Amino acid sequence: MAVTTQSSNPLFSIVMAVRNAQDQLPGALESLAAQSCTDFELLIIDGASTDGTVALARGYQEQFPPGRFALISEPDRGIYDAFNKGVARAGGHYLAFLGADDRYQPGALAAVAAAIGSDPDDWPDAIAGAYNAIDSQGYAAKKLPKPEVIGQRLPRSMPTNHQALFLRTALVRDAGGFDTSYKIAGDYDLFLRLLPLQLDWRFTNDTLVDFQLGGASYALRDTAQEYRDAKRAAGVSPLRADLGYLRNVAAATLVRSLPHKNQ
Repeated sequence: MAVTTQSSNPLFSIVMAVRNAQDQLPGALESLAAQSCTDFELLIIDGASTDGTVALARGYQEQFPPGRFALISEPDRGIYDAFNKGVARAGGHYLAFLGADDRYQPGALAAVAAAIGSDPDDWPDAIAGAYNAIDSQGYAAKKLPKPEVIGQRLPRSMPTNHQALFLRTALVRDAGGFDTSYKIAGDYDLFLRLLPLQLDWRFTNDTLVDFQLGGASYALRDTAQEYRDAKRAAGVSPLRADLGYLRNVAAATLVRSLPHKNQ
C-alpha cells in the first residue's frame, strides 16, 4: 500500500515495525491516537504476521486523519529492514520509531514539537528526550538524555533510546538508512555514522515514551557484541572494541542481578 499524505507534509512520521503483535499493539496505537499534537503520519510495517495483527491495526485506521495512516504487510528481513521501508515511504520532516510494546506519553509529540520550534529555518537536525525503562516486574526508571555523548568521538551509547529520538528524515535517507546486517544495534550504528556530521541537536527532559525492556534488544551478550561490531565499523581498534564488549557484558549482568521494587 502506498503512503499518501495531506497537502502539506506532516511534522512527524512515526514508523512501527511489528510482527505477530496483536496483544501488544493496541496500547501503542492508543497512545498515538491520544496525542495532543496530531501533526504526524503513522506507518505500520508488518512482517507478514500470522496472527490477528493486521486486522487489528486496520481497525484503528479511522482514529487517524485521512491520508495519515498506512499499513504495509509483507515479509521482511528483520526490524531494520522494516524500518528502512518506513524511511523510504515517510512524508514527514522528522522520523521516529516505535515498537508494538512501547507507549508514548500523552504529551510526547507536543513536547518534541515545542523543542523543534515554529521557525523552519531554525529547526534542529535531531531531538533527544527522556524515557521510562520498564522491566518485566513493572519497575520503571526514568532515563534522561545524555547531551555529553555528542561531543565524544566514539561514545559508548546513544544520547537516548531510539524510541525517544527524532531525526530529520532527509538525514536518515542521506546516510543510507539502517544497516540490515544488524539485528539489535542498527540504531547505534546509524548514530555513529551521523555523529561526524556535527548535527544540530536539541534535548528535552520531558518523558516521551515508556520503553518495555525485553525482546531482541535485551539479549545482553548479543547486544554487547553488536555494539562492538558497530564500533569496529566506525574505526575503533579491535582491542579497544573488545575491551568495551567485555565491560558492557559485565555491567549489564550486574544491573540485571540487582533486586528491583515496583514503583
